[in-house]
Amino acid sequence: MIKNQKLMKTLIVGFGIAGLSLAHQLRRNKISFHVIDSPENSSSLIAGGVMNPTVLKRYNMSWEGKHFSDYALPFYKEISDLLDYKVYSETDINRIFPSLNEHNKWSEASDKKHLNYYLNKKIVLNTTNEIKTPYGVGSLKNVGRLNFKEIISKYQNILKNDYKKEVFQYSKLKFINGEVVYNDNSYQNIIFCEGYAMKNNPFFNHLPLIGNKGEMLIIKSSKLSQKIIWKSKFFIVPIGDSLFWVGATFNNTDKTTKKSLSAKNELLAELKEKLNSPFKVVSHDAQIRPTVVDRRPLLGSHLEFDNIYIFNGLGTRGSLMAPRLSEFLYNYIFLDKALPTSIDIRRFTLEKKLM
Repeated sequence: MIKNQKLMKTLIVGFGIAGLSLAHQLRRNKISFHVIDSPENSSSLIAGGVMNPTVLKRYNMSWEGKHFSDYALPFYKEISDLLDYKVYSETDINRIFPSLNEHNKWSEASDKKHLNYYLNKKIVLNTTNEIKTPYGVGSLKNVGRLNFKEIISKYQNILKNDYKKEVFQYSKLKFINGEVVYNDNSYQNIIFCEGYAMKNNPFFNHLPLIGNKGEMLIIKSSKLSQKIIWKSKFFIVPIGDSLFWVGATFNNTDKTTKKSLSAKNELLAELKEKLNSPFKVVSHDAQIRPTVVDRRPLLGSHLEFDNIYIFNGLGTRGSLMAPRLSEFLYNYIFLDKALPTSIDIRRFTLEKKLM
C-alpha cells in the first residue's frame, strides 16, 4: 500500500553538477521531481569549477566545446536569476608556457576557427612579480569558473522538501504497475546522477566507468590576484578571501578518496616552482572523477527497465557539459528524441553484439 498517492514525475539520485543541471532542466520545463542526495561528498563539491572549452595541453577545442559553452552560459544565467547569486564569473585564464617552443603552437592555434574566440593571439611576457613566467603566458578570454559548492547549497535551499540528504538504498526500489516506487512514493522515472558511486549501482555498474582520482589543495595568499586563473601543470583558481583552489592530480589506479602525501607533495612542488609569493595550505582533499573508457558521457535508459535512466561520466568538464547534456536527456525521456550515439550507453551494448 502506497501511503502517498501523489505521482511525482521523476526521482533524481545524486546532486552534483549533473543532478543539479538535470533538476533545473526539469524545473524550467515544469516537470515535478524529488532529489535524494548522498551525504558523502561528490567530486563536484570540491572541483575547481573551471569552464574552459579548450584543451591547453594540445591547443585545440575539446569535444563539442563551443556548442557546450554556448548552451551553458545562458543556462547558468537562469540559475543565477533563480538563486539571486552570481553563478558564473568570467575570468581569464593565463597559460604559463613551459618553453619558448610553445609560442609558435599558441600563435597557430589562435588563428583557428573557434579557438580564436578564446585564445588571445598576443603573447605576454613578465606579467607579474607573484608568478614566475620565464617564457611568458598566453591568455584565454570568454572563459571562467563556477563555485559548485555554493551553487549546490543554494539550489538545495530552493528545493526545500523536494530535496533529501540520505543514502539511497537500491534494495528499497520497487516496480509496481509500471511505476517506480521508493520510500512509499511513486514516480514515473528515476534518474541516477551518482558520479563514481555508480560502481555500486546494480542497474548500471556494468558500464565502463573507470574513474580517475584527483587531489587538490586550498591555499591562502594575500599577494596573488583574484582576477586571474593560472594554468601550468595544475590550475590555480581564485575562490575569494585570498583563497585559491590548486589542482588537480591524476591517478588511474587508486580508487579511494584517501588523501596521499605523494599527491600533496606534487602539488606543493609545482606551487613552489611557480610562485614568488608566500602561501599557506588551508586544506587538502581527494575525490574520484567519473571518467569513462572512451571519454564520453553516459546517458540513456536501462535495457530491461525503460523508466530507469543514467546521467554520468562527465569527467573533468562537468561545468561545461552538464547543462546541454541535461537537455539531451530531457528530450530523450519526455519528448522521445533519440540521444546522440556518442553519449548513449547503448554504444557499449552494440559493441558487444558486434564482437
